[in-house]
Parts: sequence; structure tokens; C-alpha cells
Amino acid sequence: MRTDGATALRQSAVRPGRPRRPPRASLAHIPSTGDWPLVSEARFLHNTLAFAQRVHAKCGPVSRGWWMFGQSVYLMSAQANEMVLFDRAGRFSARKGWERVLADLFPRGLMLRDAEDHRWHRRLMLPAFRREALARYLQAMNPRIEAAVAQWGAAGNLKFYPAIKRLTLAIAADVFLGTRLDSEIDQISADFSDLVAASVAFVRESPTGGVRH
Repeated sequence: MRTDGATALRQSAVRPGRPRRPPRASLAHIPSTGDWPLVSEARFLHNTLAFAQRVHAKCGPVSRGWWMFGQSVYLMSAQANEMVLFDRAGRFSARKGWERVLADLFPRGLMLRDAEDHRWHRRLMLPAFRREALARYLQAMNPRIEAAVAQWGAAGNLKFYPAIKRLTLAIAADVFLGTRLDSEIDQISADFSDLVAASVAFVRESPTGGVRH
């Protein structure tokens, strides 16, 4: 039996002032994917789209399953996501949702903050995204975009994803970090890729004390 997204989430939302993970029994009314721990994660990482399509077809827009050895709720409808993302009542915790994935990589990042703490830090960032600032960014972006598009046309064949990813990171490095050297941009791109890969890594640190992530 499928459960309406918003209804299922209202029933399982964390109460204000109680950020603890709800007991497993409190999620029993949400359809289960039926996957075992590690099997769910492996299927998700192997083919995310196929995993989402299979789960949605079986369980509907809201379901529960395993992620990083903990019970998680999957949201696959606009209604359910809107309810969480526009949570003005403070029933859901971004910190509790993201800390298992991002806490080691981005400690105390904006996505790991809730309520007034999140709003205060977000206000600190607002000047960087006002119209005047965005106009300055555009002046720096346009020459890079025009040069990159000209190179792509001259190349003939192009692998689009690596090309657009490098252009995006080059623009970000230039606008936010003042970096323009190709060697530095390549290093930033490699570091960013490592961080993204680490966010879904099962093993974050070598058992022998080697390199982390």
C-alpha cells in the first residue's frame, strides 16, 4: 500500500526540540524498500537513477531503507520535498540529516546548521549574492565562457561533462578564490572530486592509519 508523501512525513517528523533519530518502529507505517544494509547502498552507488526508479515503482513517493548503516527515508515527489525544504515549523533537522555524510568533510558547514544558527550564517553570505556582486561575477565569467566555447567548437569531438565541470570550477576558482593558473585550477578540480567521492565512501579512513577519505 502506498502512502501519501506529505502524510507519511508528518507522521514521522522529528518534534521540535528533539533532534534524536526516531525509533525504527516509528517508521513502520512507511513502505520499506526491502533491501538489506549495504545492498541498498551498493545499488544506489552503482546506478542511482535505476535505484530511484525501482524504489518509486515498488513503494511510491516516500519509502524507508538503509543508508550508511542507519534507517533513512527516501523522498521522491515534489510534495514531499517541498514539505521538508520549506519547513518553517522546524520539524526537520538538516544537521541530523547531513552530518553522517558531510560532518567530517565540511565541519560546521551551512548545511550542518539548523534554525536561527543556520539563518544567521546564511545572512552573513548574502552580500556575496546580491545583484551588484552577481554583476561583477558575470564580468569575470563571460570571457572564460566565450574562450571555452570557442575551444570546444574547434576541438570537434567533446566529452561534455568533464568539459563543463572544468569550466564551472575554473569560474568558481577565479571569482571566489582569485585563481587563474591552469595548474591551480586542475588541483582545485581534483580536490573537489575527492571531496565528492569521499561523501559517499563507506571507508573514510584506512584501518592502518593511512590517508583519509
